[in-house]
Amino acid sequence: MPSVDIETYQGLALMLNDEFYDIVSQFFNETPDLISTMCEALENNNLELAKGISHQLRSASGNLALSALSSAFNIIEVSINNGSQVDSIEARQVVTSEFERARSMVKDLQ
Repeated sequence: MPSVDIETYQGLALMLNDEFYDIVSQFFNETPDLISTMCEALENNNLELAKGISHQLRSASGNLALSALSSAFNIIEVSINNGSQVDSIEARQVVTSEFERARSMVKDLQ
């Protein structure tokens, strides 16, 4: 799966202009703290908080055409909903990796 749906990303950028880039910048600035909070919630078995954050980040990343990152958060959310064990260390590694891939790709698109 591509890290960024380039066609959709560029369409959003054309439609929203500078506002879109402000939103993207805010997303990349705020998401690392939310990832940490989600992983801490997983470690502490606070599944409602972890599910809420994963849902929020799945939606936000999907709305910004960051497909692989959205998919990673979706896997966490669905796993929690299904009662499956989610390893906080693995979750952090996967979403951090996808986050960095997306950030790098977006940087190249701007």
